[in-house]
Amino acid sequence: MNGTLVQGFLYQDQLNPIAELDGAGSVVSRFIYGSRPNVPDYMVKGGVTYRIITDHLGSPRLVIDVATGNVEQRLDYDEFGNILRDTNPGFQPFGFAGGLYDRDTKLTRFGARDYDAEIGRWTSKDPIDFSGGDTNLFGYVFADPINFIDLFGLRLCPVNLPGLGATFLDDSIIPLVQDFINRNESIGVNTEFSDAFRTSADQAALRKDPNAVTPAQVGNSLHEAGFAVDIRWSKIPEAKRQAVVQNARAAGLDWGGKFRKPDPMHFYKEVPGGMKKRADFIKQAQGGSPTCGCR
Repeated sequence: MNGTLVQGFLYQDQLNPIAELDGAGSVVSRFIYGSRPNVPDYMVKGGVTYRIITDHLGSPRLVIDVATGNVEQRLDYDEFGNILRDTNPGFQPFGFAGGLYDRDTKLTRFGARDYDAEIGRWTSKDPIDFSGGDTNLFGYVFADPINFIDLFGLRLCPVNLPGLGATFLDDSIIPLVQDFINRNESIGVNTEFSDAFRTSADQAALRKDPNAVTPAQVGNSLHEAGFAVDIRWSKIPEAKRQAVVQNARAAGLDWGGKFRKPDPMHFYKEVPGGMKKRADFIKQAQGGSPTCGCR
């Protein structure tokens, strides 16, 4: 503010801050993640632990002192994320849909872009242009903020997958994966997932794993873009494996991967524009939040 650092954040990855810092770099509060990929379940501030209760979008609604049960902050929003009530402004930094809220500008930061709830639009156009699937490059989740969120200012959405839990996938592949799950259930197969979205750091570590099935180079994996899932192939009865592959293809997913060694657990969808566009999608999915950011 006026050339002086007043607030900073320490990040554990491209999306999640694990600590809020003051202008001197001292820790103001720490954040502990659990049930959601985009917003913490707990905050430790001044030696006190608080539970952050969120709605289905990840918007904080109540912040409760776990020791006393006192509600330290309550927040209410309208459909597009405008704050209607905040009983303790600035007590914690998370706002609508779990983004970082700036009280001075009233903008909410989601990875690559800032969202303006007053107009229901992004303040800048989509970095991946029309590959985002919307003809309005400033539009927020197809003008349906009650049902959808955009954590990165792009297309990734949080999803809970059986056997894996909370993760991210590109919004275009989520209905295909759900259809795949439903088709498998119709033949008596419970689909258990082992992997989905990966950070580039995760991809690099996987390439060093001698037991991994020829993983793609860092910067070229569909997992890094949120366009691929892995299932626990060993859990699929041999007699039904071919039917599972057919279900995937019927749902719009490809199978196996183009590797030197076949990877039967790998199901995916190519990014719009094909392989030549992967790097763009990966860059935006992986980017957005610096190691230490401030306002």
